[in-house]
Amino acid sequence: MKINRRELLSLGARATMALTAGRFFVTETRAAETHPAAEDTKFKDAFIALDGFVQQYMREMNSPGMILVLSDRAGIRRTMTYGLSDLEQNRRGAPNQLFHIGSISKSFTAIAVL
Repeated sequence: MKINRRELLSLGARATMALTAGRFFVTETRAAETHPAAEDTKFKDAFIALDGFVQQYMREMNSPGMILVLSDRAGIRRTMTYGLSDLEQNRRGAPNQLFHIGSISKSFTAIAVL
């Protein structure tokens, strides 16, 4: 069996794509659970101000709910849920809840690339 240069390059490109494709597929994982006692008290005043801002922003944007996680190199500093995750069942969001982030992932990708 003879393979010309074009076929060899095509096979190489397909093999490379097949081997690296797994890096680009989205997988769902559960958020690490945090406990209120583990919340960082060093930033207590900032967290209170942030809570007020988020609640005001949600009212202005007519958003039913939000999950916010703050972290740094040391790990998760705070996990907070606001509002409802299910309006019909009047259910609050949970820190370990799975959800689709939709097109916001483009913003995260742009920030990560920068």
